[in-house]
Amino acid sequence: MSDTHCFEVMYGGVHVRDRHEVKEKGKTIYAGETVYSLDGNSAVFTYFNSLGGVGRGTVEPGGSILHFKGSIRGSPDKPPQAIDSEWRIVDDDHYDVRSLVKSASTAGNAVLHFRRVK
Repeated sequence: MSDTHCFEVMYGGVHVRDRHEVKEKGKTIYAGETVYSLDGNSAVFTYFNSLGGVGRGTVEPGGSILHFKGSIRGSPDKPPQAIDSEWRIVDDDHYDVRSLVKSASTAGNAVLHFRRVK
């Protein structure tokens, strides 16, 4: 299984888009898109997924860590769930993601390792 993210600037750099696809055996089984924006002195995000879900929250920088807080409704018929996760920037080509909320999908707070695909 793979989870590929593609980051790109929008509207001359005032927003950033992150499109991602989760594939299993070459077939996309889940996809989503996040748009990051500045709102005053804060960074905010809105997330949409292929199941009809929507999430919103904030991103707080702290050294090499980006801390995400908010909530998401995984699909329109699901109750909202908390988002509380960290992205740790390892270097220009790698970052690690860890959810601070335990759930079946976060596998008990396992760290996921991402690398740049060139």
